[in-house]
Amino acid sequence: MFVKAHKDKNRWLLADPWGHELVLPCRPDYTGRRVWIGTLGTKFEPNGLKDEKRKTLTRATIMAHLLRDLGTPIYLLDVRRNGTGAQSSWSPAEFASLIPAAIGSGGRYGFSHLPILAPSTSLLAEYHKGQVSDWHDFRDRYNGEADEGAIAVARAFVEAADYGGGMAVFLCAEPYCPDFDTLPAATQDANHCHRFTLAHRVARQLHQACSTIMVERVDLDPGEYATRRKAGQPYEPHIVAL
Repeated sequence: MFVKAHKDKNRWLLADPWGHELVLPCRPDYTGRRVWIGTLGTKFEPNGLKDEKRKTLTRATIMAHLLRDLGTPIYLLDVRRNGTGAQSSWSPAEFASLIPAAIGSGGRYGFSHLPILAPSTSLLAEYHKGQVSDWHDFRDRYNGEADEGAIAVARAFVEAADYGGGMAVFLCAEPYCPDFDTLPAATQDANHCHRFTLAHRVARQLHQACSTIMVERVDLDPGEYATRRKAGQPYEPHIVAL
């Protein structure tokens, strides 16, 4: 688990608790450059999408096809605390084995679990017990937990993905909700996700480092992707300027 990151000209140095380092390349200058930050949730409906043999695709395969069809190298960053879902689903078995196998050898794909970017276990426990008043409270408490050093770890992967002509994607559990800001409060409370707050925090660091950089959040919706594919229509992610 990486606990800190330091930028040195054209590289990021990420350190684990042992002091061992991972070196990630980056650009020395981002003046006028457009950088993408992807978001992706594991909660979605497969909507009966089938392959060419009329076999219903699994959720993992749908996610893999979505990432493949983006046509860009992907760093998939698991920003959940536990790194697994209910019944051990959405675990490294999917992200480190099944999904890269479905993407195929022609796609550039990397996966890392970064719990330092997740809400704490105590905050999650209080949320599941109904002890967090609303999503604003959850967001503010998450922001209080995630210091700028943790955000720099996320930024390092974002810049490294951009250096390779690709995109870092923050993965968590909740679905993407179009027009979130206009939804009823109860719907917002049920569907908010810290990955959007994380993307905003990384964008803020990038803007502080280079005022002319253009940062866009690319929201990926596997359920909508499956619906579009089933209807023979192209899928376009929702893009928001940060």
